[in-house]
Amino acid sequence: MAGPPLPPGPAAKPGSRRPGDGAASIPAADVGTITAALDQAADHKRDRAATCADSAHQSCRDGEFRLRAALAYDSVAARLLQASEAATSAADGPQPTPRGVPEDRTEPPASPETEAGQ
Repeated sequence: MAGPPLPPGPAAKPGSRRPGDGAASIPAADVGTITAALDQAADHKRDRAATCADSAHQSCRDGEFRLRAALAYDSVAARLLQASEAATSAADGPQPTPRGVPEDRTEPPASPETEAGQ
């Protein structure tokens, strides 16, 4: 049984979504579970497409739909992981330094007298 064609993934740039436009907030603890479920669903769709009796020598509509669905699941999982990684790196961003401690903690190069042991 073939379903309706899948719509293409959103073409919006990351971070261009506004609240209320279909974006959803997913707790960081759930990202791994959701991406694993999407991976399993994509694998299942590919397996079903590979065993489609009508597609031994040519593509059938059911098999094509299942392969498009698998690609859509892969795309959603990739976008979810990318957004999660971006949020994590933004949260881990530059850490405040204690007062009086310079941001660049590298030591100045040694003077020639110091290197010579004088």
